[in-house]
Amino acid sequence: MDPTTVTPFSWVGQLAITFPDGSRGTGTGTLIDRDRVLTCGHNLYQDRRGGRASSVIFSLAQNGTDRPYPPVGFRDAHVSEEYRTLSPADPAATGGVVRDYSRYLYDFGVVSLQTGLDPAEGAFPFLYDASDETLVDRTADIAGYPGDKTAGTMWNAAGPLTPPPAAEFLWYRISTFNGQSGAAVRCTFEEDEEGDVPRIVGIHVAGSSELQSNFAVRLTSDVIRTIETWL
Repeated sequence: MDPTTVTPFSWVGQLAITFPDGSRGTGTGTLIDRDRVLTCGHNLYQDRRGGRASSVIFSLAQNGTDRPYPPVGFRDAHVSEEYRTLSPADPAATGGVVRDYSRYLYDFGVVSLQTGLDPAEGAFPFLYDASDETLVDRTADIAGYPGDKTAGTMWNAAGPLTPPPAAEFLWYRISTFNGQSGAAVRCTFEEDEEGDVPRIVGIHVAGSSELQSNFAVRLTSDVIRTIETWL
């Protein structure tokens, strides 16, 4: 994507993550407040890597070596108790594809940043509990940092959500790769009073071998309430 400093890409950034065992990885996050980044839980907590991430650095709107904003470290990483209890495997360990997608029901989290950031354009994105009816055949976009592309470059892909929407998940065959875990699934709803504003309806997790589809945790009212406790 070029430029990355225009909405909605100015909300997106790359996460550089270090775990207590010294292992490292990257992921994608979305700035939803000046100092809060929405992402997936497995970017922030993994039992096999020692638990909660020991370091997270967020580079807003990064595109390769171009960093319009200075990278910011984290103060805290929030995941739910339910996620820690289920402790699903890192999808990257199985090629980005999981068998039992139900274990990823709580795979969402929030990073608290040490310093606030102000995107170049517009307000922060809406977290949206969309109805089943409005999601059927809806086109969704996912912007993030796929590991099969030039390091640190932001890419966006779009495609239809696959019906029917599940109560807790969204399904799609939008092209993704390791490194895009935690990316926001965005849809635009023409009936918005705010105009054609992209809204976040899910958080990308991985692919499901069982369903031969990629999937996201859906932003239900319960998920949004949990996220809001971390803001």
